[in-house]
Amino acid sequence: MQDTNARIRPQVGTAARSRRRRTAPVQVRRVNSVPRVAALLGMTCLAAAIWSWYPRATPQMGTDEKVAHTVNALFTAITSHNAERLIHCELTMHALEAEGKLPQPAAKRLDAIVRTAHEQQWLPAAQSLSKFIQAQTGERDSNRGSNKRS
Repeated sequence: MQDTNARIRPQVGTAARSRRRRTAPVQVRRVNSVPRVAALLGMTCLAAAIWSWYPRATPQMGTDEKVAHTVNALFTAITSHNAERLIHCELTMHALEAEGKLPQPAAKRLDAIVRTAHEQQWLPAAQSLSKFIQAQTGERDSNRGSNKRS
């Protein structure tokens, strides 16, 4: 009986170890991460470029006629390179902002345009102001054409 038990029980000695299946050592595959990093960097740069060039909503100057008149006068002052008119328009805009007639986001944008003009960069200031004026929704003008004769 001892012989049968010896066959059933696993052997503990060195002979049993030698019969075990030997596995090859695990090889770590090195991956070249340079292309992955370059692709990630390229995608990040592309996303940043799109975000910076994406047209942002232009702030609206509101429906007040005095604000519209002042913005038109500002355009005239900038295109004629008239520093005195520019200062006058700037002071009027600050007064309109203080009265609550000129919304703060629009006032900030117009102040940036005025600063550009004060730096003698008349053409960029005129272009920025022209884009600002063109981006207005025209709510002011909606009632002008409604003078119908009955």
